[in-house]
Amino acid sequence: ASSGPPAASRAGAGALAGGAIGSVPPVAQPPSVPPAPPVARVASVPPAQPPSVEAQLQAATPAPAPSSSAPAPARISSSPPKSPRFGNSGDARLRVLQAPGNRAALLALREAALLDRNYPWARALEHAAAAFRPASEVVAPPALALQREQPELIHRVLVPGGAAAVGEALSLVWESASHLFRREAGTYGVTGLDRISFGAVTPASRVYTAGARLLGATRTPLFQRRSSGPISAHVALLVPPAVVLSGDPRDETPELAYRLGGALVAASPEHALLFGLPESQLRSLLAALLLAFGPPVREGRPAPAVAVLAESLWQALPARSQRRLGELCARAVEFAPDTALDGGRRATRRAGLFLSGDLSVAMRETILELSLSLDAPLESEDGVEKACSAHAPLADLFALATSPEYASARWEDGRGRTRGSGTSGAYRSSG
Repeated sequence: ASSGPPAASRAGAGALAGGAIGSVPPVAQPPSVPPAPPVARVASVPPAQPPSVEAQLQAATPAPAPSSSAPAPARISSSPPKSPRFGNSGDARLRVLQAPGNRAALLALREAALLDRNYPWARALEHAAAAFRPASEVVAPPALALQREQPELIHRVLVPGGAAAVGEALSLVWESASHLFRREAGTYGVTGLDRISFGAVTPASRVYTAGARLLGATRTPLFQRRSSGPISAHVALLVPPAVVLSGDPRDETPELAYRLGGALVAASPEHALLFGLPESQLRSLLAALLLAFGPPVREGRPAPAVAVLAESLWQALPARSQRRLGELCARAVEFAPDTALDGGRRATRRAGLFLSGDLSVAMRETILELSLSLDAPLESEDGVEKACSAHAPLADLFALATSPEYASARWEDGRGRTRGSGTSGAYRSSG
């Protein structure tokens, strides 16, 4: 390891301790066509599925938006249609990405997925098309307990790649310097008796048991602080990081699953400090990482608390972690607090969508979280399209919910086939 940062007083080295909560390989081309460059994707897609087109979208000229007037989607039959009506699903996917929320484009993509015999994707698209429609059209996702256990694939689907550097850096900090930030359970108003066990029969335990298994979070404890207020979930900086659920849920609802899914991802090692520390202390931590391990900067003297924490981190982290942090902190732009928080919040929203399986719930929760204003009700014919056009977080959820990667992870049950319609979900709507 290189020499540390300028010596700073160790008085107050624990000043931040006790913070409060918070490939695809290149596609084979005909000999006459130059090979396409590799396109990154987040999950393996069966041969019948189209490659990801996000990279194509960046260079594409938007096509005229199709008419949003379209009939309600018919239920998916057990056999594919007899004659093709559309081109390939990649073209249809591109149009959905160009006009997120457009119902006609979405229904066209659903038909293309059926022609590709990709029934899980078609069912996910049918669900998205029915979001904010009358209850009789709602298509429920397969139950969580029937999903295949593939946490690494799911992680790649849910966690944006742009947040990788800061996430890995915070994970290294928590691994070797958690003593600077951890707290006792009593700080959060819970004891060991409030811990929810796997396999219990309560609604919270059933959602937690299934969700933690799928998200690879079985080591993340869940505590319940029973109260009469609304249901919420937040990170507790215990060892290991935990989730504290407030409220007393009586049913397994999509809203409960959404909040638990987001909290389980927020409590992962790469996100625990991001969501467990107050924002002021998080800003100091990110600044201290850049000061201790980032490239030299010609600026004024750092704040005393930042300098003290930088020295504490240098002393606590082993040489191997210091070298890796030096590589990560070279990407200083990713350590801007707002950038780091945006990436983390995007991951938690995606996890909430995954666990709930309900696009309408995920979008409504995001609207409440960010206090978004809408130009038209979501239930109107073009309400979802207008909302996605105006607000990037909503467009991101819609893009995920209509992607083949998400459908492969969420819309197939453990027997490798799609569940039937309507009654296959695990939840009862609370609304």
